[in-house]
Amino acid sequence: MATHWAYLAAFSALSSLPAAAQAVLDAGEAERLAAASAPGETEAGGRIAFLPADFERFSPVTALDMVEQVPGFSIDRVEQSRGLGQASSNVLINGERLSGKSNDAVAVLGRIPAERVLRIELVDASTLGIPGLSGQVVNVVTSGEGLSGVLDWNVRLRERLEPRYNEGEASLSGKLGDLSWTVGLDISGNRFGNNGPEFVFDAAGNLVERRDEDFEGLDAFNEGTIALGWTPPNGHEANLSVSYADFNFTRRLRGPRLRPAGDDIFRVFRGGEDEWNSETSGDYALPFRSGKLKLIGYYRHEDSRFANQVIERDLVTNDLASGVRFVQDFIENEAIGRVEYDWSTGVGRDWQIAAEQAYNRLDAGSDFLTTDMAGAFQLEDRSTPVLVDENRSEISITHTRQVTPKLSLQASLAGEYSELASEVGIDSNVDEFIRPKGYIAATYEVSDALTTTLRVDREVGQLSLFDFVSTRDLNDENQEGGNRSIVPDQTWRFELQIDRKFGDLGGATFTVFHEEIEDLVDQVPLGDGLTGPGNIDSAQLSGVRLDTTLRLDQFGLNGVQLELVADAQLSEVVDPLTGQKRRFSDRRNTLDDEVSFVFAELRWDIPGTPYAVSTAYEQNRSAQIFRIDEISSNNSLPGFGSVQFEHKDLFGLNAFVRVANIYDQTDRQTRLVFENDRLGPVSQRLKFDRDFGQILVVGFSGTF
Repeated sequence: MATHWAYLAAFSALSSLPAAAQAVLDAGEAERLAAASAPGETEAGGRIAFLPADFERFSPVTALDMVEQVPGFSIDRVEQSRGLGQASSNVLINGERLSGKSNDAVAVLGRIPAERVLRIELVDASTLGIPGLSGQVVNVVTSGEGLSGVLDWNVRLRERLEPRYNEGEASLSGKLGDLSWTVGLDISGNRFGNNGPEFVFDAAGNLVERRDEDFEGLDAFNEGTIALGWTPPNGHEANLSVSYADFNFTRRLRGPRLRPAGDDIFRVFRGGEDEWNSETSGDYALPFRSGKLKLIGYYRHEDSRFANQVIERDLVTNDLASGVRFVQDFIENEAIGRVEYDWSTGVGRDWQIAAEQAYNRLDAGSDFLTTDMAGAFQLEDRSTPVLVDENRSEISITHTRQVTPKLSLQASLAGEYSELASEVGIDSNVDEFIRPKGYIAATYEVSDALTTTLRVDREVGQLSLFDFVSTRDLNDENQEGGNRSIVPDQTWRFELQIDRKFGDLGGATFTVFHEEIEDLVDQVPLGDGLTGPGNIDSAQLSGVRLDTTLRLDQFGLNGVQLELVADAQLSEVVDPLTGQKRRFSDRRNTLDDEVSFVFAELRWDIPGTPYAVSTAYEQNRSAQIFRIDEISSNNSLPGFGSVQFEHKDLFGLNAFVRVANIYDQTDRQTRLVFENDRLGPVSQRLKFDRDFGQILVVGFSGTF
């Protein structure tokens, strides 16, 4: 945390630097968006307009390449919140939010050729009157007729792993009159692994087992998308997006397990998922009375199968010692309908009334199998099918008001009713909830270069229906129970964001937040020796984040840019087993509780040449994982570094070569296992430090 207070001190020092003198642009009409103006100039109200000339040094291929170079700005992914809700991504396309959930800003921007971008506006959300948005927002203004396409292709080579040649993305866009369309294909994924020994010690510190294991994983994702847009001159607007994807991941861990007492074995673990999913989303907006009426629809279907198995053989004779397999099948559906009505009662006074109905369903079943004497798997146990349904209704009213030329407010009041039903065989359970939520955000423009936003939210969390279902991890030899009594968490969140522009030098955003959480979903004892997701009455989470981009030309370092993103979090909850305070624990289907994250990149676009060189460093530290009988920790040290060489015009393509893991990062895990639970004595200590290996990536991108 001390490191991050140092970042805050540095930020304060930088904020005292005088901003470069900048011309003022008048508020632009639509037809003036393509007009020539000085790069990166500040409009009245602190709005900054970036034109394509501002990004020439980077030779961008897509709109995503341009937005990623906006100083002091990072793209927020679409939150997987309850239903669709209000806007959550801080990226707009032609002034409009995206209506899908998996169709996020990164994917959409990556399909827009850079030559179609007329202007990128960095603006305070308070000036837009869009419910849900606060802080800095990027609006990407595009145009263009005819056909254009984007192609991106990467080849990835890694030590001890098979090369991956089929990683890329292609899209084709066109516009004819009022109709625009985009067709996209994404073939992506990752191949990864590590190897090295794991040591198992008993409570007295004696070595009881050495595991020389090799781990390999593969993620493969293939998605096709079609997006249509219709903007006739009568003020109506319609959008439709359809996608289909298949996803497959596999994990394999194998190697000998050597025991001083004998009985050595060779063990092979295999796990993975086969999934296909489809998503359809659309919206239709039209003028209605004195405002605009918008209808939004969304439907998603997902079918997945998870499987993991362990086979153990005698190391000397190769005879089968044991074999187990666990298989789970899931079918998920989500359907949402939303209606919004926006109107204005004067300059700087905007209103919205919205209503939403959502339905979620999960159908799950599992089989546990063991091997017979011949090595064939036989059904040992079939779980009773689990069916979970959630029906939810929400209504909200939001008002945005320009109080003074420098102060604006946005407030939203909402309420939701939800019915959560679960069935396990003939046993059914239904719970009903009514929850208030909403927020108030105040933005104050101290100057054209400095803006502050204070926001207070009352949030209702997104409950994972998977938390109702029990599962097994055969590799770590533990079980996690399902919990039919779980409820979504509720949070008071307080956030202060400070945005500082340094003219030609760049910009920075500093954020500090605190959350008071009720019914935190965390690991809790469920009885019968099981740990699983459950609710803890109260918890706290606090954090800071700094996001800054500095262009160092004015210091004589022509073409040099420094980007730094750093954050830290501190969480606290009373452990339901021990009664002691601890950090949040990692939970299934969520990310680890992040202790700290640092990303730094130094890039040099060599003036007068098509060449660029960059080096980057990234480190993410996660909190411990608490189970009823175990405490574990997973981290990678000393961090992930890379060096990249780029040719921005190789036969019309942007090409790069990247060498990654230059600091020889290793994957480290420690596990402390207790005899019965964490109240009792320790039975085992396990640890490994496995080699990660170097990576070579060659990539090409361009437009057609």
